[in-house]
Parts: sequence; C-alpha cells; structure tokens
Amino acid sequence: MIDLSRPHFLSLYAPRPSDPAAATIRHVLKQLNVSLGTVVRCAPRPHLREDAVTSILRACVHCVETLLLRGEADGLRHAWWAEPADVEIVRSDLALLRDFFLARDAAGVAQGVPQYVVDEISAPAAALLELAASPSDAIVDEWARAADAEADAEPAAAAEAGRYRLRLAQLLTGRSDAASRAWAAKHGRAEHGGGKHGRLASLLGRGA
Repeated sequence: MIDLSRPHFLSLYAPRPSDPAAATIRHVLKQLNVSLGTVVRCAPRPHLREDAVTSILRACVHCVETLLLRGEADGLRHAWWAEPADVEIVRSDLALLRDFFLARDAAGVAQGVPQYVVDEISAPAAALLELAASPSDAIVDEWARAADAEADAEPAAAAEAGRYRLRLAQLLTGRSDAASRAWAAKHGRAEHGGGKHGRLASLLGRGA
C-alpha cells in the first residue's frame, strides 16, 4: 500500500523547508522506491505498469500542489513562501521527483515514465511554485489580470481563467502580509462566496 497522505507527503517542509528538522521529498522517495517495486511485480504487462506508475506520479505532484496551495498540513502552517532558500529546496525536490519517475539509465535515457508525460504532469506544480515564490503584490496583480481575462473570454477559456484565478486566491488567502490582507479585505469574501459553498471551498473540495 502506498500512502501519499500522512505521514509521507502532507507532513513535508514543516515548519519550513530549510529547517534542519524538516522532512523533504527524499524521505518520501526512499519509501516510494520500495513500494513501486511491489507495483511493478504485481503488474506483469508493460502498459499496466506504466499506467500504474504514471498514476502514482500524478498523485505525488497533486500532493506537492496541495502543500503549495493550502500552506497547511496536519495543523502546521507553512509560511515559507518569501524565503529564497525554502523555494530552492522545493524546486530541487520537484526535480528529484521528476528524475525518480524518469528512471534514466547510465546513458541518460528514460526507462520509467516517458519524459513527455513527466513534463506534462509536473509542469503545473513547477508553475505554481514560481507563483508561490512571488511577492503578494505581484500575485494580486496577476489575480486582477486573470479576473479580467475570465470576464472577456469565451466559456471554455473563461473556465480555465477562473481556475487559475482561484489558485491565485488560494495563495493570497494563506498569507498575512499587507498586500494579501488588503486584497482579502476587498475580494476575499467574494472569492469564498460568503460560506462553505463558495468558489474557493469548491476548489478545495470543501463544499460537501
């Protein structure tokens, strides 16, 4: 059984990635390496193995995104976004995660999940990390641009812009500096919809 919740992923980086006591993704990969051996042995057909391992990669990336968006796990607040050293550790961890699933041989050829698949799955988390590393006033400006794009776009593009805007809103609601507080005072209630069935609650899966 591969546990991608507690204590593996959602306890990473507490209280911050650069803290000597904080667990990084290396801790997860050590355990995952053993579990993946079981998956490979239990899936004799190559396409089944690839599908299973790809699904695990997706789950791992989703966990990283959850940490970046929610900034909170098991009651511990991850307020590390403003520190370059912390951001660099998470960036390095994403590279380690990619390399782990690529499983390159001595010649550098990927023997695991195909590189184009790894690139596609990991790209949103990498982009989200760069947003999380941005100052709050830059995220507020980006949120305003996304809101304008959502209002002016065709339905499909508007839906995509809306999802992006809500991601930006999640990053801002997890902060407490002056720019994020000013944004929350003006827009926070609208983004939350005034209750648990609001837009952010829906994105976080809290509407049930």
